[in-house]
Amino acid sequence: MYSPSLAQNPDCDCPEHPGALTIKKLEGFDIIFLGYVDSVGACDIKTRRGRAFWKVLSLYKGRYVPVRLVTEYPCAGACRFDFRVGETWLLYGHKKGGTPVDPIELEPCERNRPWPKGEDAYVMYNEMTFGEETLFLRRHLLPAYVLPDTSLARKAQEGEVKVVDPNRHERYASPHQKLVLLIVSLISFLLIWWLMRRWFRNM
Repeated sequence: MYSPSLAQNPDCDCPEHPGALTIKKLEGFDIIFLGYVDSVGACDIKTRRGRAFWKVLSLYKGRYVPVRLVTEYPCAGACRFDFRVGETWLLYGHKKGGTPVDPIELEPCERNRPWPKGEDAYVMYNEMTFGEETLFLRRHLLPAYVLPDTSLARKAQEGEVKVVDPNRHERYASPHQKLVLLIVSLISFLLIWWLMRRWFRNM
C-alpha cells in the first residue's frame, strides 16, 4: 500500500489546517509548482534542515524559476518533510534569499501535498482534492513559465534581464475596486453616447 511522505504530520502541532484555496491565500506564496523529486540531500543534524532537488513539471506562480531547483525544509522532528526520490508534489514556497539561486523555503503546516496514488489524506487538511486544487490554480493564475537552460535565462537569473511575474499582486482587484471600475466605465459610456447624440443633432 502506498504511504506518502506526510507534510501534515498528525504529531505536528499546526495552529490550523490550510483549508480551501482562495485567491487571497495565493498571494502569500512566491512560487507554486508541481515538481518531481530528483534527489534528496542528507539531513543536517545541527540545523535540522534538509534540501531536496526538483524537476519542475508545471509552474503556476513565480519568476526566475529554472527547470531544476532546490528547496530547503525541516527534516527532523514531528514538523518535518520526508521527501523520497520519485515522488511528485504540489508545493507552495517562499523565497527567503535575495537572489534567484537561493533555495525555496517550504513550511510543513502549509498546503504542500504529494500527488495521491491512492486514498488522499490531504483532502482533510486542504479541504480540496488534488484535482480540485490544481484546477483552481489553472483557472485563477496566469500561465507561468520556467527558464530554459540558455544564456538569456542565466542572465535573467543573475538579474541582468528582467522577468515579469504575470501573477504579481497588482493583478488582483478587490470587489470594491471592481465595482468602482464598472460604475466609472458605465458613466463614461453614457457620457460618450449623450455627446454623440448631441453632435449628430447639430449636424
